[in-house]
Amino acid sequence: MVMHRAPESPDDHEYLDLFFTATRWFGTLSIGEPSKCTELVWAQHGQLPPDVIDYVRTALYALATGDPVVCYRWAVS
Repeated sequence: MVMHRAPESPDDHEYLDLFFTATRWFGTLSIGEPSKCTELVWAQHGQLPPDVIDYVRTALYALATGDPVVCYRWAVS
């Protein structure tokens, strides 16, 4: 799934995020950037922790519903 995010502030840039679904893996999961994350948990889609970042929550919903592209926080005229 691709997400095109608007700049978060006037002096920021736009973002292009890629999200993938892992159907299998091996090894031990770990937090790669501990200064940017409080925990790593398995959660049901409808029961995500309250502190999940908004655009990540939106991306997870898009993955669950099959939306291939999401435009996030762009003004619509």
